[in-house]
Amino acid sequence: MAKVIFIGTSHFALPVLEGLVKNDYQILAVITAPDRPSGRKNQITPPPVKEIALKHKLRILQPEKISEIEKKLNEIEHKATGER
Repeated sequence: MAKVIFIGTSHFALPVLEGLVKNDYQILAVITAPDRPSGRKNQITPPPVKEIALKHKLRILQPEKISEIEKKLNEIEHKATGER
């Protein structure tokens, strides 16, 4: 089974993530943008990808900058490959 780290944010990415889940890919993590204010009331709103990831109980990472995620990705990779 293929192991995947999914990166996406918008509605455009939803069919791809849903397809991976439906086809039983092992999704190690979902990386998406942080929740942001939206609408007239500036309510904090999660990206569409986060909502789907929560629905499927996937691990979610929301870095402000992609450079912040490098250490986490290395940890995920080591766990997936069984390395230390």
